[in-house]
Amino acid sequence: MKKIKLIVSDLHLSAGPRMADGTRNVLEDFFLDDYLVEFIEHYGGRGYSDYEVELIANGDFFNMLQVQVDEKEPPEAITEEVAAEQMRRIIDGHPAVIEALWTFGVRPNNHFTFVIGNHDAGLLFPAVQALLRKRLGPGIRFVNDYAFDGVFVSHGHQYEFIHNFDMHNFTHLGPDGKPRLVLTWGALFIMKFLNVMKKRRDYIDKVNPFGRYLRWTFWNDPLFFWRLIVGIVHFWAVNRFSRDPYRRREFRLSPSRLAAAMTHKTLAETAADILAHTSYRLVIFGHSHKLDYRHFAPNGEYINTGSWMKHISLEMNNLGVSQLRPFVLIQYVDGQPRATLRDWYGSPRLHREIIT
Repeated sequence: MKKIKLIVSDLHLSAGPRMADGTRNVLEDFFLDDYLVEFIEHYGGRGYSDYEVELIANGDFFNMLQVQVDEKEPPEAITEEVAAEQMRRIIDGHPAVIEALWTFGVRPNNHFTFVIGNHDAGLLFPAVQALLRKRLGPGIRFVNDYAFDGVFVSHGHQYEFIHNFDMHNFTHLGPDGKPRLVLTWGALFIMKFLNVMKKRRDYIDKVNPFGRYLRWTFWNDPLFFWRLIVGIVHFWAVNRFSRDPYRRREFRLSPSRLAAAMTHKTLAETAADILAHTSYRLVIFGHSHKLDYRHFAPNGEYINTGSWMKHISLEMNNLGVSQLRPFVLIQYVDGQPRATLRDWYGSPRLHREIIT
């Protein structure tokens, strides 16, 4: 039987574009449900009925860090029960996508694999996996990294100091004595700082590079610049002197921790090392939201699948706003995988709702 594999990452499905009262959910970043449904139906449907098709979600398919379980903000203490409630809200917020994934999964030659990322680390909890298996089918898999046929697939957050944590030992005891998800410096920064700032400038987490954006705000949005600076200092202080001993340790400042945070390799450099020191011939990451392709001769290739989210670049070679729908298609030629990086166009549409 012929086979193909499809790899997407960083879609960031959250609790849906609208709140219960019909107002906009500013913490939702995914508004392309119709394109995603069409993508899933195309490759999972009759046109590929004689293929073995595997859909690989390479991390951050869901954005659990931006899901509220009350009317205030995403919770600091993510227990197994809280994570399951977050996933229920994501399912309710994107019903057409969930239905398409279920239909994809019931076909006998289709397979669905979740590679867990930093925004959907709640997938590590058994109750969350059980909920998704109930809604999407029992055959879906959850992995930390994924390797097959000389290909290595990983979200990429584990290679960055501020997002790295032990995904096999992913809980710690909170001050109340209950197990809760390990929240790294990066996760807490998203939840307790960026989510707050998104309510004032909803594009803030989509701008790259962030340091250049800070310089821009100094001259063009000075009040917000100082709000950012004060917010960052407040964020660090609250966590450094938290009642939670884990959080106090996570936010201590030392020369070794600062050096590790500032000198880690880029994902492309990490991929080059993997290719040079293993038998893999293709490395696929996500996480950075930046499309990338490198050929590290003679060792192999590196692809970053980017994101389906809107991207605002302040770099002159890619200046402006863009939104692609990228994916990697792996086909087999003479039994060997051949990967191409593609953009899903979908069918023409007469209109669609604009949510900016």
